[in-house]
Amino acid sequence: MDKLRIATSFIKITFTNISNTLLKSATGYIVASFALIQVSSIVTDNISMSNTLGVPKEIFMQYMFISLVVLFPVFLIFTFIFKRKKIDT
Repeated sequence: MDKLRIATSFIKITFTNISNTLLKSATGYIVASFALIQVSSIVTDNISMSNTLGVPKEIFMQYMFISLVVLFPVFLIFTFIFKRKKIDT
């Protein structure tokens, strides 16, 4: 019975560490994404995106927003994999 209690407490501690890490990483990603969107909005107003990259400002902002949303789960998966390895060792 003691071994079961030790195993369950170890699992709880591990999941708590991983969930805290994922929450902190997700918060950082969201804050950085918001800042990137704000800065790029200001920058695209001041330079000609059509001449520089060959795409209109609206399409550039749409692609950037969609890529940030799509890369969010990928970022969390990589964070989980790398942090889990650090916690296990």
